[in-house]
This record gives sequence, structure tokens and C-alpha cells, in this order.
Amino acid sequence: MNHDGLSQKAGVPQTLINEIHGSWYDPANPTVAMSGTVRDDLSRWLYDWEESADLVVVLGSSLAGMTAETLVTAVSKRAKRKWDGALGAVIVGFQQTQHDSKSALRLFASTDNVMRDVCAELEIAVPSEMPEPNPDTLTTTQFSVPYDGSTGLISESGSTLNVQVGARLRITASYHLGDEGYVLGRDEAGHVECMFFHRVVYGVNGIRSLSSNIIRDADRLPTDCADPNFAWIQDQLAKYLKPQVSKLGWWWLEAAQRGDLKCLPVVNCA
Repeated sequence: MNHDGLSQKAGVPQTLINEIHGSWYDPANPTVAMSGTVRDDLSRWLYDWEESADLVVVLGSSLAGMTAETLVTAVSKRAKRKWDGALGAVIVGFQQTQHDSKSALRLFASTDNVMRDVCAELEIAVPSEMPEPNPDTLTTTQFSVPYDGSTGLISESGSTLNVQVGARLRITASYHLGDEGYVLGRDEAGHVECMFFHRVVYGVNGIRSLSSNIIRDADRLPTDCADPNFAWIQDQLAKYLKPQVSKLGWWWLEAAQRGDLKCLPVVNCA
């Protein structure tokens, strides 16, 4: 799975996607280097799939050595040994991969063409256009969500997630658990842009979230002391915390309103 949110933009629900290598649109799930450490909860989810999946379909991936490839090898091994009715792996794409010999079926073809034929066979309608977010999602700044405002976990009492410019946010999971930031605004696609302040972890466990972008992101810090977050920002910098811009994909907001998520990636600071 790539980091670029293409699956969500194509309409795949966030709850069905295991972005085990990180995401550009989830502040609680920073991208991970090839030699880095992935999130424990996402690893457990992957292991569950390894044990339960009958068939794995690989679309366009180079299978160049990432953690998620264990899904291909595990199910292929089960199929070879005829365990639990496993069917193995189907790999689709023009580029050869190191796991081609393990696959039950190898198709050197366009993923678009293959999946179009599969959908036709299964009588599944293929949309002619990309799905669009609810217009209200792109303009609303206060979202009523069925989650605890402190932990981000499901709660009957619910809370309000405030994403208006300047609103303070706190990350609820992963390596950046507890790190705080504030809302910068929306980008042209409607994603919420945030400035977070992180402890330096790059080089310790391979997280790429703190890289050369730090210098560029620091240019977006306010220089006017009248800014309501100015004093707080100076305090974060004095603690040697590094600023970094992260995005919260608009699909997180829609999923949060429906209560589809196990946990919100961010909550408002008290």
C-alpha cells in the first residue's frame, strides 16, 4: 500500500485499508523507511490477514521488500501446502517481481484492463468518475463525532472535533502519541493541513516524518506575536521540538462522523 491516499480518493473506505507503511494523510501514521519499524496495531492486522486470507491479489506493486509482502509469501506457502483451502497469490503488472515464482497466477498486463474484466465477469459496475467528498465536509469546521474528546476512542457521549484555523490538536497514536499542533487551514483538495511539533526520531527507528521538510515547514510558522498560537509555538521550539506540516485527509472526517473508525487520529487539546 502506497502513502498517497489514492485508494481513499477512489472510494475505498478508510476502515478497509491497512496503511502499514504510513500515510501522507494521517498525522498518527507517519511514513516509514524501508529499514524502519511499522506500527504494532497495523502489524497485528496484517498477521490476521496472513492467517485468514485464501487469496491475495497484487495490483501493480513492485514487491520490492516492504513488510506487507509477507501477506503474499504466507498465503502462497499455505496454498502450496494445501492448507485451509488457500488459493495463493495473483500478481498483476508489467514489472517482474521477486515473488513471481511463488504466485498461483501471474499476469503481465495493465491493472486497469484486468480489473475491468474482473468487474465485468462479476457484474460489478465501474464508476466513470472519481467519487467526490460531501461539500459540507470541505467547508465545515466543527464536526460532531461519536468519540471521546480526550482519547479519540468510541464514546456514547461523543465530542466535537474542531478543525478551524488555529485550533489546537493532539495526536492519539503511534510514534507521535501526545505530540501537539494546530490547524493551518485547508489545501485545494479540502484536506486539513496541520503544523505539529515532534520529538526528533529520524534515524532511531527509520521514521521519515522528520526529514528535509523541516526547514521548509518552519517557513510557515507565524512571525507575528499577535497570532493566538505564537507564544505556545515559541515554547515548543524552546523544547527543541521540530515543526512539520501534516495533512488529515477529508475522508477521515467523513468516517469519523459515521463512527466507522476505531480511534480518531487526532483530538483537540483541552
